[in-house]
Amino acid sequence: KDGPCLVEMNCRAHGADGNWVPLARSLTGGYSQVDVAASAYLDEAEFNKIPNVPQSPLQAHGQMVYFVSYSKGKVKRTPGYDVVSKLPSFHHLSPSASVGGEVKFTVDLITCPGSCVMMNDNGKELEKDIEFIRYLEKINGLFVYETEAESLARPTADTFGVGQEGTHNRSA
Repeated sequence: KDGPCLVEMNCRAHGADGNWVPLARSLTGGYSQVDVAASAYLDEAEFNKIPNVPQSPLQAHGQMVYFVSYSKGKVKRTPGYDVVSKLPSFHHLSPSASVGGEVKFTVDLITCPGSCVMMNDNGKELEKDIEFIRYLEKINGLFVYETEAESLARPTADTFGVGQEGTHNRSA
């Protein structure tokens, strides 16, 4: 009665340059959505070996972590990437920011300054590492900027353009 309706079923494979495939293989005990799709078209015998449902419980703990920037500026160094890569659960880094580039406040996936794949046999250890990444973001520890970074953590009048020439003045 209302016309056509598109229903998203998430049948497509996750993007992220396939960085998640090793995580999926670890979670399921050896296969991913990409592996299963390829086998369905190219290797019927291999496809028939895939169980109808994933093993339970999952075989590992893991998560793709998308970084959040609470600051913006021109990047001088990326020490946070180095720190994250040394965490026990670290598996893969996909940086979106680089030295000389601009980082913006994260408001969506486009302004996300990168991601990483975290995996661990120990779920508590994984949680600890992800909490540390979130802490690093909150203290603006991912990047060192060429100039003082503007931070969302402590907004000032300048953050909102208050008192700047050309802005509305209510004292009239």
